[in-house]
Amino acid sequence: MCEKNILRIIVLLIVLSLLTFPANHGSEKNKIGKNEKGLTNHNIYSLFDRSDLGDDYPYDINTIKNMTLNDLNWTQQDIDGDGNSTWFINFTAPDGKNYSIRVIEGTFGGKGMLGEDNYTMIPRENLQNGSIKPKTIHLKHAAALFIPEKPYNITNCTGYGHGLFVNTHDVPDLTKPYYQILIKLFMYEFDTPILLAGEFKQNWESFNFTHGQDSITFPSALASLLALENGYNISGSLKMFYIYPLVRMNLMAHTLFKDLVEYYGGNLSNGILSEGASKQGYAGWLISMLDNRVKVAECDYMQIEDLINSTRRYYTDWGLPPIQNSSSGEWANYSNQIESLMVPIGESLLSGMANESSLYNIFSEVWDIGHQIKYIKSNFLSITGGLGVGRYINGEYKPSHDGVYFPLGSETPFLKKLKNVEWRYGRDYVGLDFLGSVPISEIRSMNNLFAAAEFLLTNNLSIWPKVENVSISMENINGSYEYLNVTATVNYTGNNLTAKLWYAPSSDRRWNDPEHTKEPYKWKNITMNTSDNKTFFVSLIINKSWMYGYYVEAYVPGINIPEYAQLYRYDSSPIEFINEYPYVSNGSCDFYISNYTVSNSNPNIDDYVWINMSINVSRVHTWFEGPYINPPLENIQVEMLVDGVVLGKKNITITKSANVFFLWKPSSDGVHDIQIAVNTNKVVYEYNYTNNTTEFLIQVGNVPEIGGYLPIIVGVLVIFIIKKFNFS
Repeated sequence: MCEKNILRIIVLLIVLSLLTFPANHGSEKNKIGKNEKGLTNHNIYSLFDRSDLGDDYPYDINTIKNMTLNDLNWTQQDIDGDGNSTWFINFTAPDGKNYSIRVIEGTFGGKGMLGEDNYTMIPRENLQNGSIKPKTIHLKHAAALFIPEKPYNITNCTGYGHGLFVNTHDVPDLTKPYYQILIKLFMYEFDTPILLAGEFKQNWESFNFTHGQDSITFPSALASLLALENGYNISGSLKMFYIYPLVRMNLMAHTLFKDLVEYYGGNLSNGILSEGASKQGYAGWLISMLDNRVKVAECDYMQIEDLINSTRRYYTDWGLPPIQNSSSGEWANYSNQIESLMVPIGESLLSGMANESSLYNIFSEVWDIGHQIKYIKSNFLSITGGLGVGRYINGEYKPSHDGVYFPLGSETPFLKKLKNVEWRYGRDYVGLDFLGSVPISEIRSMNNLFAAAEFLLTNNLSIWPKVENVSISMENINGSYEYLNVTATVNYTGNNLTAKLWYAPSSDRRWNDPEHTKEPYKWKNITMNTSDNKTFFVSLIINKSWMYGYYVEAYVPGINIPEYAQLYRYDSSPIEFINEYPYVSNGSCDFYISNYTVSNSNPNIDDYVWINMSINVSRVHTWFEGPYINPPLENIQVEMLVDGVVLGKKNITITKSANVFFLWKPSSDGVHDIQIAVNTNKVVYEYNYTNNTTEFLIQVGNVPEIGGYLPIIVGVLVIFIIKKFNFS
């Protein structure tokens, strides 16, 4: 018995040595479970946590909040090129009074900020080329302060202790009608100071982003993951997500706002409304957690806040198809650029989820809404988004902002997770891209900005309706058509409440293409019926074979400014889809070969050998609910390689599993290395490529010479020992 146990151990050791032999000669990937300080718990505050990031990064949130004008490098200077750093806006308001607004321009930030620390991230071209080489720049910001002068009864800009901050993306262009309207209306209505601030163009151009910020922020999620994966510390990796410097900029701008208003004799003791759009809208969402000076966060045109679920939508339906009539090629190129950056993000995030990796956990704890929402300090969130609907301008189709960068519905998972937080959502049919030809009363972001300002001053949400629930049912008409019955519950106690159902069909999954400028795909709305001013309902006939998008919008009259606009307070439900078309491929996949059989394990030359493979696909996470959860995956390429040479290829269609046969006719004696590889054309992106290949040896003809086939000799020896001593 003892002899058999010893032999068992010897055999086991031999087998283990054979199994581990290849791994001992490979490079081990760097894995990070804890940072260099041994910390395991992270959250959004980790971006500014000195105990986490270390004393080499000295400016935490409290430090930034207490900066002086000198600390902020505030320099009063001309920023718009008209030669004036201080000037006045004079206008006559509808009440007949002459109003005057003082304007102070200047810069803050730049070199020397944050203890000589700079902003470092991986440029776009490096990511696209598979490189993680970072680049460092200094961020410098421009700002313009607007304070009421007359005929206000309030002297020295004391205001009511409130203020409005607007992040302008770039250097505030005070010639834009948008800002002139905003400043005049806000001053006339609310008597409060305003600060506009943004970045100099050089900040983006140094990263080779010449089209502003829009294609830089979320792809830098990949930079964070790659940085962690390649051994960067937590501080270095988190700061490579480009949202970070935007959040830092907002924190500094809020401090600058406070310091400047106090310098001119006022205060912001009752808090501010902080507004931003697109990436700055996302930064505003984070600011609602990080800065208790922000009472209302106005987050405009932000669509992909739920980085996990929204990225899945982006990953399969990333928006703009190539537009052939684009003379500049600008819009046509975005489809390839966005896909080339978003697909790797989807791969990384899905891989992290599937494998529960520490890298994903660190990233998730900081950036995922499920971890963030409990930190929200703002009293209220006002959010707007869009339908991505473009229009023809001078004969050329131009998609709106959201149409270029975000697929329709990518914000839905985010909105559904906003639990225990007061918020309203305004969905623009058209965006600020077309402000010049659209009345201000039709721009939801402008309407909700003023409604949010009302809330800042009154703290009264009863004046703003809330769409609380939307449900649907389907009723068959015939083989081609059915009724779509929509019911919505709206919370509002006042009068003049209107609820509308917005809807549109689509011929494909791309909602931003030119077909939506015309019938039958144009977005339409229908007023809903009600008997109690609380429950609204409507029915319409839809085509069973078409996909539809829909949402419910409720609104009431808001501020009415004569000769300017009748504004409204809007709220919209998250967008949903009916009969959504299947997507081409499901990226939350993993192909693997579960087993194989060989018809002849020791053939001779010119014998036929049948090799049968069982190929499986694992779908760890479902991206969309409905009948298209697991569509068939088509054109998946499977290859057979003999001694490294491809001798056979087959394309398969697979839903869960499939069998693949290869026929091989050996032409030489010896031991041949057989490899079967699946998804070699990478039609479907996987979260794990390491298990795509199965490899085994087949002996043809005579036994090979000793030397190159030691594993086979040892294997034969093991079998001999087992048989010799008759144990199992």
